[in-house]
Amino acid sequence: MMVKIALENPTWGYSRIVGALQNLGVRRSKTTIANILQKEGIKPTPERHHLDWNGFLKSHWDVLSATDFFIAEVWTWKGLVRYHVHFIIDVATRKVRVTHISCQWNGSIMLNVFRRLLDEIDGDLRKMRYLIMDRDPLFTHTVRTLLKACGVNPVRYRPGEPLMNIYAERFVKSIKYECIEKLILVGEGSLRKAVREYVIHYNEERNHQGIDNQLINPRPGTVIPVNDPQAVENQSEIAKGGRLGDMLNFYYKKAS
Repeated sequence: MMVKIALENPTWGYSRIVGALQNLGVRRSKTTIANILQKEGIKPTPERHHLDWNGFLKSHWDVLSATDFFIAEVWTWKGLVRYHVHFIIDVATRKVRVTHISCQWNGSIMLNVFRRLLDEIDGDLRKMRYLIMDRDPLFTHTVRTLLKACGVNPVRYRPGEPLMNIYAERFVKSIKYECIEKLILVGEGSLRKAVREYVIHYNEERNHQGIDNQLINPRPGTVIPVNDPQAVENQSEIAKGGRLGDMLNFYYKKAS
């Protein structure tokens, strides 16, 4: 609880936190609070105005998502057209969801995207408490107000500090290096297919070093535990899967 209070009130000193906890029936000394917060990577005020970013991430790991765009250039009958692809990434699991692809964006389109993400029935974003975003004008005041009304706090990082959105930036780097930059995209349909296939590969077939080299959401039967008696014993039992002309490969054991 004291970590939550310190993060939500960066101007509060240890004495103020002592009082807030006392109101809740919890007695802690200033020394105890200082030791716990420092262990969590949370600096004392006024340094907490510039809260250590790793401390913030650690404290909200399971309820934190990030959002961003990446750009892809597509050949069309009008010439080379620049498309923007918007996505959401779950920081803890690294699962990615592409929400909209278009060469034309405005505040109304962005608002509709977030209305779907925050749908009461199947809106994935409703499970989160924080959403990291940059200061792109498309993340309008109306969008941020909608997020807050649904219990999701927008965290807008300072200009010139993209590493504060490192997980979204890493996905952009991966999809560009492993997919987009290796293709000549002709027409919007080719971009949509490339993005769709890569996201499936990323979420189900590609190992991720950031989560101990595991798969995010493997299909049933595709992963055999290490040292399991059913492990592959010879190459004849191994099958190769591929997407986009075998540009995105993965391997699995054939069904017996």
